[in-house]
Amino acid sequence: MLGEGSIVWRRYQKPVVDRVYEDLVNNRIVLLDSPTGSGKTLMILYAGLKYALREGLKLIISVRTRSQMDMYLKELKRWFKDVIPTFLIAKKDACPLYSGRNGIESIDIDCQKCPLRDSISTSRVIRALSEADDVLLAVFKLNSSTPPICTYHSLRQLINEAHVIVVSYPYIFDPSVREPTIADILNDSVLVIDEAHNIDKIPDMYEKKITHGIIEQAIRQAEKRVSDSIKKNVVKLLKNIRDSIVDIIDGACREWYEEVRLPLRLDRDELELLGEAASDVAQHIMLEYVVEANWVKRVYEFLYHVMLPGFHVYRSVQGNVKLLVVKPLDPSILTSVLSIPKRLILMSGTLPDVEYIRSSWGISGDYDYIDVELEYGPVFPNSRRFWVIIWDVTSKWNYRGEEMWSKYAKLIEKAHKLSRKNVLVITTSYVEARNIISRISGNIPLFVEERDTILAEAVEFARKDRGVIVAVASGKLSEGVEFVDENGHSLVDIVVIAGIPFPQPDDCTRKRVSILAEKLEVSYYDALMRMTSITIRQAIGRSIRKDGDNVIIVLADKRYRDRRWLKLLKIRFREMIYSTIDLFEKVLRAQDILK
Repeated sequence: MLGEGSIVWRRYQKPVVDRVYEDLVNNRIVLLDSPTGSGKTLMILYAGLKYALREGLKLIISVRTRSQMDMYLKELKRWFKDVIPTFLIAKKDACPLYSGRNGIESIDIDCQKCPLRDSISTSRVIRALSEADDVLLAVFKLNSSTPPICTYHSLRQLINEAHVIVVSYPYIFDPSVREPTIADILNDSVLVIDEAHNIDKIPDMYEKKITHGIIEQAIRQAEKRVSDSIKKNVVKLLKNIRDSIVDIIDGACREWYEEVRLPLRLDRDELELLGEAASDVAQHIMLEYVVEANWVKRVYEFLYHVMLPGFHVYRSVQGNVKLLVVKPLDPSILTSVLSIPKRLILMSGTLPDVEYIRSSWGISGDYDYIDVELEYGPVFPNSRRFWVIIWDVTSKWNYRGEEMWSKYAKLIEKAHKLSRKNVLVITTSYVEARNIISRISGNIPLFVEERDTILAEAVEFARKDRGVIVAVASGKLSEGVEFVDENGHSLVDIVVIAGIPFPQPDDCTRKRVSILAEKLEVSYYDALMRMTSITIRQAIGRSIRKDGDNVIIVLADKRYRDRRWLKLLKIRFREMIYSTIDLFEKVLRAQDILK
């Protein structure tokens, strides 16, 4: 079932697989830090399945993106043909009635009255997954097949037969998603958190939002779809909510999060009334089969989370819409679930150290931290990274302006001149990206990330043009895309980190960093550096994708001369080259880097 005889292991992979397996046998938490392209997916599938099958456990793998799900589907089909997998994606994407409907979220869909609720076919799911290399494509085919089935509940039903269950993050970290789906099997599982550095961002994935428009829609919806016995009280309650927070929402004036206190807190009876109304709306929507968001439930979800300990309320402006957001700040509030599985594996190409994992994420136990390159040698022995610090630029707030943006533009022009492939530029924000690229001269092909950027378009650009890809730290392009050619080699040979991508210094960030500093018992700035270093490492981690790739990484900010950055970014001091923008090309040629 494991197909060991046909797997050709790389030099370091089999020792890592054996070590992970022994850790599972001995009840140690596995912390695997291995670079992108090192084959983490295959190593963890093999070791995890070997142990899970021996012990009669499920192997549950939690991923952040659908592209990561597709990687597991491909590896399972290639090496583990007798293993049965299932994949749990968002209900709104797997539901045959609502998939593809704009404006619909998973919380809007109530399955209880759905005519397809009991139309289950696990055999059709198994066949569809075996014929596709893309999970979403398999789901699309199932949603359009005849006779119709409920794809979402068929995928869930397959859990009973499956050896491997690949789920998105909410199935693990969001109790409202976890409890009705996989909660019962977590205790008998090996749980893998892929790209585990994202645990820091779980609070952002968990945020609930409310706007004027949502409240007004909820009032109209209640008047139309809530049962007569409670309608009057529900409408009155919703109007009170609107009147209590209207001025707070109107006070939002920028994208930054500003913490606010709500003058209204519902008592238990009022919250239960709102929950009952949300259930009424859900049943009416399903019985009438109308494509409609459950606005009452969105108000209920927001106010329910306002009342939870550790959750904070902020106001902001996003896309010209003023809103309130409620979210936790401390990831450990949501990570207690990681103590439930029989065994736990955290893996990433940029995994924080044990102290950080224990203190910030609240994960305790007997660890084995496996740093693959430190302990087993280079994953890509014929590849090289060249590190350059440009010390006459900075993204520090009081230096930002015409002169500094023009300097960064000049650096990017020089990098493009020297590049034989593409230059990937990581900026601190969308605003900074626009300010810099507007000052780039010449006919340089540019692809600039926006909030709605489609990843496939960026990859297509990289394959066609020898240009500059401008991305934003923690955005889609810096973490969620592979710039590789048809042979798997990197399409990027110079990465420019244009400044230090500290998170925006709003109320939310300040409180989050303060919490981290207290847990790590370090200064505020040290905690901020620890948090930001993960973002930087993730941005540069995909620059080498296959043995033989070489990359020049340019840290363009004078503050990188602080040796704390070298330690956090895992750079040896003797590997670092220092330069100014004007001397950039001469320094590289003098070091015999440009060949």
